[in-house]
Amino acid sequence: MKSSEESRSGLIARDGYAQYNQGVARLYAPLYGFKDAMSCAGMMTDVPIVADGDIHRFQPEGDKRANGWYVFFGDGGAFGNWRTGLKENWYGGDTCQADRHKIQAQVKAAQKALQDKRKRKQHQSARIAARRWQAATATTEHPYLVAKGVRSHCLRTEDRNLLIPVCHGRQIWSLQIIYPDGRKRFLSGGRTGGCYFPIGMPDERIWLAEGYATAATVHELTGDAVVCAFNAGNLVNVAAHIRERFTDRKIYVAADNDRVGIDAAMQAMNTHNLEGVKWPDEDKADWNDFCTSHGAQRTLEALSR
Repeated sequence: MKSSEESRSGLIARDGYAQYNQGVARLYAPLYGFKDAMSCAGMMTDVPIVADGDIHRFQPEGDKRANGWYVFFGDGGAFGNWRTGLKENWYGGDTCQADRHKIQAQVKAAQKALQDKRKRKQHQSARIAARRWQAATATTEHPYLVAKGVRSHCLRTEDRNLLIPVCHGRQIWSLQIIYPDGRKRFLSGGRTGGCYFPIGMPDERIWLAEGYATAATVHELTGDAVVCAFNAGNLVNVAAHIRERFTDRKIYVAADNDRVGIDAAMQAMNTHNLEGVKWPDEDKADWNDFCTSHGAQRTLEALSR
């Protein structure tokens, strides 16, 4: 039989363990709540959440790139998706109004610090892009162009890689680099949002397209100016700039036939008063794919309908 002293020691030990568990629960409850809120918003991730007050990027489930972000302070934070524009603040259950205002201010400060850092990196990448573009060689041939059946429209090569300038107005902000095997990448940290590559001189009609091969195909078939936005997520921003510059022109989107491409093209049309959206009647195809499969005449007819 245990002595009263032993029983008392056991009680203290059990109480201490219970207090420890309660402390752990209080510590992790906000973390679990924050992760649950992210999951409910479609921002599921296995990335560990760090309560350091810095903005962290991650790749949400189902997303092809690291478009997700979060900032967590332990008792509150925020998260979002740069591609979709999602942004949500989150607070622990016992967070008072004063603390909520404090967390909001912390989130804004973290976002501004990140934006300042990104702008510095973008300007640095722009200087690198300009130097590399000037040193590159004008070209009319490249394995990627041959594979896609399109011409070079003022493109250059660096070693064996094709370079496409990523511009806004007269400023080169970055480069898209296309390797001989067709792989693509942009300069690290370079600006792409709202940037584009124009092909041809604007006349009565202007087209917007995602990739270079599609833009070159549409230009070569129609003779119209085409603006390459590089990806679907950039169509809306590029449409805003082109519509602002060419208020009296008819602007169409030569969309890719996939959900992301069509949705982005329709959003660009509805937001910026474009004339229309046209996509090939072949699932998962862009206009370059369609032209390769069905020939120039049928493609031109489809674009003209």
